[in-house]
Amino acid sequence: MAEEVLKLEPASRESQQGKRWSAALPILIFVYLIVWAFTGAHFMADTNVYTQAILRHQYGGGVVDYRQTTANPFWDFGHILWRPLGWLSFVVTAPVTQLFVHQNHRAQVLLTLLGINFVASLGCVILFFLLARRVIGDERCSLLATVGFFSADAFLDYSHSGNAYVVGVACLVAGMYVLWSENVSDHSLGRASIGRAMIGRAPIGRAMVAALLFALAVLFWFPYIFMLPAAMAAPLWLYGREAQRRRLIGQTVVVCAVIGLAVYASALAAVGIRNVADLREWILAAGHGQIQPGGVRAAARLAFSVPRSFVNMDRDGMWLKRYLVHDPYSPVSTGSLFGYSLWKLGMFYASATVVCVELLRSKRGRILLFLLAATVLPIFVFAVFIFEAGSIERYLPLFPFVFLAFGYVLASPQSKRASKILLLVALTAVVAVNLNAMRRGTLESRRAAAVGRIHDLVPLLTPESLVLAVSEQDSLAEFRQNFPLDPINVDTKWRAYDVLEINTERLATWREDLAKRVLGTWQQGGTVWLPVRFLSAKPKPEWNWVEGDDKRVQWTDLPMFFSQFDTGPEVGGDDGFVPLQDNQKNMEILRPLSGELQSK
Repeated sequence: MAEEVLKLEPASRESQQGKRWSAALPILIFVYLIVWAFTGAHFMADTNVYTQAILRHQYGGGVVDYRQTTANPFWDFGHILWRPLGWLSFVVTAPVTQLFVHQNHRAQVLLTLLGINFVASLGCVILFFLLARRVIGDERCSLLATVGFFSADAFLDYSHSGNAYVVGVACLVAGMYVLWSENVSDHSLGRASIGRAMIGRAPIGRAMVAALLFALAVLFWFPYIFMLPAAMAAPLWLYGREAQRRRLIGQTVVVCAVIGLAVYASALAAVGIRNVADLREWILAAGHGQIQPGGVRAAARLAFSVPRSFVNMDRDGMWLKRYLVHDPYSPVSTGSLFGYSLWKLGMFYASATVVCVELLRSKRGRILLFLLAATVLPIFVFAVFIFEAGSIERYLPLFPFVFLAFGYVLASPQSKRASKILLLVALTAVVAVNLNAMRRGTLESRRAAAVGRIHDLVPLLTPESLVLAVSEQDSLAEFRQNFPLDPINVDTKWRAYDVLEINTERLATWREDLAKRVLGTWQQGGTVWLPVRFLSAKPKPEWNWVEGDDKRVQWTDLPMFFSQFDTGPEVGGDDGFVPLQDNQKNMEILRPLSGELQSK
């Protein structure tokens, strides 16, 4: 029965969709714009790194961010086209962006990157709805699937950032929409004449456009390559394997490969790579020094991070880690853990199980389950064995397939009523949790707390100043990373430095790296400011420290190391900062660590 419902005749489907075109899509766009306007990013990831790389490429000079360990700051293997696109867009839009930020180049680049993501996210939402309506055949369930798609934590968060992830998924969805059609000779995007002009009058035009879009997805973020086999083969499973369709898919594969290889070959020439050893170093540098945990720990990070991509868990991941490593400074009991994210984990895995079980009830559902498995397995292998499983963006490429399956289950008459109710409850919970976590009021309270801590320090800072933070979880580091357009971050040029970069190669040499940074700052006439936290015998729970998260460092290493230095008077109270004195005693401690001689 489900097959007859979902496999409408093309003409009948177009007729029904045409009648509803005037209402559903404008409502969807309006809802997304409202959601986007009243939310913001709780995590900006590498937005500042990309901004710095673009400015260096355009104007030269400046210190390369210590987190930017890629072999080339402009042509990065993992995001080969993102910095070039950001730079080109910055140059083109400069006359407009400077009207808003008065010749502040850093703010102009930030606005450009944020603007690209906004446009990409809006286009992605529209095209995903059209794709879902085409595959699912039910407009209301397609709307619900699209709401789930754009409300998911990873998508909504990065749609407000300057990263390439949403742009990549937008290209993936656009390629799927162009290629996935029952009519092999269909050369239109919906009913718009612009679609016909864009794709052309022959199937080869569709193949070239789809291939370009798929290639761009990978060129903006390499892991999208794991989605391409399922994305390209899906029409054969969904609509039939006639010769013309096989030829269309074959053309798409070939053109996509040619485009991808051509771009990477050009980048290799630009970077100057001439041998396999340099190529390997360039590729590995895209990992930014991250250390891949193995065994049970990697699996545990995967099990927690996959749900975290869909539903915001705020600091609950930190509490879970404290529980698992038995943090002596901030112990978490089994009972209290249930009050944090365990209900979210249970809700996610229950929903995932229901979707998989219900997909087995029909032929079309089994096809969607097969396509979903074909994307999930390579991404999971990549996350566990190749590149750190803990980041929420790692699973963003799965979203189109996940939410198509979600919408299909809601639409299918063969799905049990209890299953549909569970999925609707889960969708409601995800939307409520994520919108609350990313609403501007929530973010403002977090920003205000961080600003309050450094308020008295900011007037004392100069462009040569260096302010230290414990790690990326420090409120200072989070403020610098996640609020790049705050006036304090835009208008001042002081530098922040995370002393401990947990789970990276750099942690092994944190003392040596710090010594070089401090001595370099003093040579430029700058002042180094230490958090008073460095001198505390134990961390407070709100400092976001997890003892045992990386066994190469303990909290006691900090006061043991920093208490030997001469410091000045405190600024900012008990959780403020002290200046590290530029004197002979401190230099005698730092110079051997940095590799310099005791005296010059």
